[in-house]
Amino acid sequence: MELEEDSPLLTGARARVTWGDPVEDVTAWVAAQGMPHHEAAALVRSLHNERIREVRFHSRRKLALGIGLLSFSIIFFALLPWEEWMRALNQYFTGRTRKGPGDWLLYGALWAAISGVWLCWRGFWGLVTPAAEELSDVE
Repeated sequence: MELEEDSPLLTGARARVTWGDPVEDVTAWVAAQGMPHHEAAALVRSLHNERIREVRFHSRRKLALGIGLLSFSIIFFALLPWEEWMRALNQYFTGRTRKGPGDWLLYGALWAAISGVWLCWRGFWGLVTPAAEELSDVE
C-alpha cells in the first residue's frame, strides 16, 4: 500500500511518532486504519528512524553551541584579571546601582558559562537517548 506524502494516515502516524508515542502503539493504530501489519510496522519504523536522526542533529547543534559558549567564557575569564571580575561581582552583590560596560561583559560571560553547561548537557543527553527526547527539544 503506497501512501501519498500528504495522506491523513501518514500525517497522523508521523505526528504520533514525533510526539514520542511507543512504536508498537503507532503500528497498531496504523494497522487499525486498514494497512497490513507488516507494512504498518515498516512505515512506523522508518518514521521512528527519521525522528531519531532529527533529534541527533539538533542535539549535535546544542552540543556545539554549548561548547562554543563555554569556550568563550573560559577565554574571557582567563584573560580578565582575577581582581577585576571579583570586584564586579562584589559590587553586584553589595547593591551598586550604576553598572559599567565591564560589569555587563562579566555578567554576559557568566550567562554564557551557565548556558553553555546546560546546552552541553542537553546535547549530550539527546545524543545518548534520542528516543527519549521530547518534541520541545527538537523544535
